[in-house]
Amino acid sequence: MTDDNELKINYFDDSNKKIFISLTHHPFFNLKGEGEGNINDHVLIINANHCIPINAGLIPTGNIVEVANGC
Repeated sequence: MTDDNELKINYFDDSNKKIFISLTHHPFFNLKGEGEGNINDHVLIINANHCIPINAGLIPTGNIVEVANGC
């Protein structure tokens, strides 16, 4: 956590050979606290002007659109 209450995750790779790498992170947070129930009633709000829609297969289309027009 930063002083601005941001969660930052930094990834680094160090290899002596050319490789393909796909770094990702799928965190799960229970804002009620550990052992205090599930997350089914949590609400996430992202303050954004633009987004990248997904197709029927849940794959990002690559198109950047205004949030009001399709995300």
